[in-house]
Amino acid sequence: MKNMPPRKLSLILFVVAVGASVFSCYLTPTIPGLALGLAYFSAFVLVVRAAVEWVRPPAELIRSLIWGGAGAAIFAFICPLWAKFHLPVVPALILIPVLLTGIPPLIKTGLHVAGRRS
Repeated sequence: MKNMPPRKLSLILFVVAVGASVFSCYLTPTIPGLALGLAYFSAFVLVVRAAVEWVRPPAELIRSLIWGGAGAAIFAFICPLWAKFHLPVVPALILIPVLLTGIPPLIKTGLHVAGRRS
């Protein structure tokens, strides 16, 4: 089996997380239990994506930061929809993984800049 590059895996995980979240918004009025499961599944996928971000090469840090910001912006629209439909999602279990996807590139960028100065 061929190894998948971190860039492609990160993008696939991002699409799966956003897709599950958007689909959960669609299902909330009719099947709230499944919608809640999809919301927590998207949080788990975002945690896995944050782990994948650690292995991205330093040349892709800017791309990683942009995708992290895009994820935060998308979930800024999705979370109020969950609240509007009264989906009992624990906000910290969703927002912490969203923030975790942006932390590895920030830390790696800081380490990369600090390595240049020394």
